[in-house]
Amino acid sequence: MMPLWWLMNLSYTNLILMTYILIIHSINYFNIEISLMSMKKKNIKFKW
Repeated sequence: MMPLWWLMNLSYTNLILMTYILIIHSINYFNIEISLMSMKKKNIKFKW
């Protein structure tokens, strides 16, 4: 049986990981939108 603190720590880590992934996806989506707009105007690509 797993200790309670380990289980809590795991869920906390998962929460941070999920938040991090969500933020990265949001930034990437936003970056793609900006890239498409810029390509239409100046033909410039943003690279990460």
